[in-house]
Amino acid sequence: MGFFDSFVVPVDKDITLRFENACQSIETKLRAIDIESTAVSPYSKKYFKDYQRKLKYSLQACSFILMHALHKSGKAIEQATIVDYGAGTGVLAMLAKEVGFRKVIYNDIYDVSCKDAAAIANLADASAHDYVCGDINALLSYFKQSNQSCDIIVSRNVIEHIYHLGDFFKTLSSFPNQDLTIFFATTANIKNPLTVWYTKRIQRMLEFKGMTTKWGKERDTLKPYFTSRMEIIQQQCPNLSQQQMAMLATETRGLIKEDIYKVTENFIAAGIVEKSKINGTNTCDPNTGNWAEHLVEIEEYKDLYRKNGFDFQVVNGFYNANYSKKWLNIITPMANMLIKLVGTNGIYLAPFIGLKGSAIKKT
Repeated sequence: MGFFDSFVVPVDKDITLRFENACQSIETKLRAIDIESTAVSPYSKKYFKDYQRKLKYSLQACSFILMHALHKSGKAIEQATIVDYGAGTGVLAMLAKEVGFRKVIYNDIYDVSCKDAAAIANLADASAHDYVCGDINALLSYFKQSNQSCDIIVSRNVIEHIYHLGDFFKTLSSFPNQDLTIFFATTANIKNPLTVWYTKRIQRMLEFKGMTTKWGKERDTLKPYFTSRMEIIQQQCPNLSQQQMAMLATETRGLIKEDIYKVTENFIAAGIVEKSKINGTNTCDPNTGNWAEHLVEIEEYKDLYRKNGFDFQVVNGFYNANYSKKWLNIITPMANMLIKLVGTNGIYLAPFIGLKGSAIKKT
């Protein structure tokens, strides 16, 4: 079985071979790292060990993202400056460096991840050309201040956590390069019933039971999101009744602290609460705005892309076919084959999807 048999390769044979060789090289380097012996944070150690456990699939998924973005951009590898947005431990960025992109920029909003990713990449001899810590606005400032252009921005399992998608895409449309290509992969595939069931289960847990410490960052609350909103409202307006606080906490589900303040102020001033526009069980950490696997309609993504000057296409992802449990490796290749066979309808089976677009050239 070939390294990329799980999905349709959008690039030619020479580029495919280049990616395969890069994957083999970086896999060897990453498996050789004893992460427990390093000085990186416990948070990054947990994530990196998880990557090591499913490294082949992770590299396949990262290659899928990079190949599609590269093909969409129309640029040669040596011509393209690429950003791994919300890069975490930096595996995708390291693969991009190994493949030989002209310039690789690592970016993450979490300063701990930025520092740890640089240390891990140094051990793998695959350091990005630059590390930018901050949100999309910090990334835009980096390119403007350094008088550089950006060709490609990619991410894996990030877009479903971004609080203000409208603001995010508006900022993307302001990047210096008029040919910018974006590709965001997300496991929050609203068209896959199994994914939706699993995601809603996670959302309900975070809303009413709270988070375990397994994957949490130090800035993430471990309390139920509902409880956190109650505390925010109580601190702001301690004279409200428990019933009023509970009502406001319910109606502000999916809002960050600053927006909760606005709703509470309006309630005190006018005695009414604007009905929440948050769909289904979607919810976020009210302290950070980090969505709990935000389930967004495909049409909404399409609208965001096109309204901000990008064309839009969805591509279907694939399942891991390299589990330690052999029986799973009988089922998942068949599922991957079916996803490929049914074309666009494969979205109803795909465990993740890729949202890709390029800036529409102005005439």
